[in-house]
Amino acid sequence: MFTNGQLLTSLVVKELKDAGLFGAFVSLDFADPELHDQNRRRSGIFREALEGIRRCQDAGILTGISTYATKDKIQSGQIDALMELARELKVLEMFIFDVIPTGRLHEAHECALDEEEVKAIWNLRRFYNEKPEYPRIIHQTMFMSMAYPCIAEGCPAGVVQVHLRANGDVSPCDFTPYSFGNIRRRPLSEIWESMASNNLYAEHSPFCRMSSRDFREKLAARGIGTS
Repeated sequence: MFTNGQLLTSLVVKELKDAGLFGAFVSLDFADPELHDQNRRRSGIFREALEGIRRCQDAGILTGISTYATKDKIQSGQIDALMELARELKVLEMFIFDVIPTGRLHEAHECALDEEEVKAIWNLRRFYNEKPEYPRIIHQTMFMSMAYPCIAEGCPAGVVQVHLRANGDVSPCDFTPYSFGNIRRRPLSEIWESMASNNLYAEHSPFCRMSSRDFREKLAARGIGTS
């Protein structure tokens, strides 16, 4: 489960544990409480997130931190600061997503990381994963090799994962604002087949597909989005 930690009260954590929750990632944008609260536009949410992390740990739920990498966070050392906080909190993993021009950022094409910046994250991951005192870093492109060890790391969307939205729409991932069908009207097996056989997802991509402006334009041009 990925959560901002705001509602991880003692009662909720107990209910999650009793329901069989295996692990939880609590989102932290910055190691600085003021910056995190400002970015989330809610005073005190950093404190609530840390309290939620500790409650999950006390309940025996495997616990990690999720964050996202931007150009500025890579250059300024803010990810390193988060790793120090993660070490202090004794979480098991740090899950790093790349910032993607989708949602409220769908027109902010300049926010997408270039190839060298993604490689910088890979180098950061290798650096910390060799230090046992720090939590392991998982990068979003690792899903492919984790699910299928014979396949290189890269974008898992439409290859080893799908995203099911609350209304039944099925997308390649939660960053992709296009649906290949709705499970209320078509079997998931048919939707998966149409997605997996689409040539936009047929070729391996070492980076998140949605980070490419060219890919996003091709996806939109296909008219994908009708269920």
